[in-house]
Amino acid sequence: MWAIGSRGLLYDRDWLIVNSSGVPLTQKREPRLCQLKPNIDISNRRLVLSME
Repeated sequence: MWAIGSRGLLYDRDWLIVNSSGVPLTQKREPRLCQLKPNIDISNRRLVLSME
């Protein structure tokens, strides 16, 4: 279960993955993004992404 805020799932639209030039990556251009597993560490204000 995940918490719901006033705009939907908490943190759902608070993060953006960019390349080394700062250009946002999209799943349309990078289909492998769907394989990322996010882990939000609230106490350390950190998002960790892993891929198996």
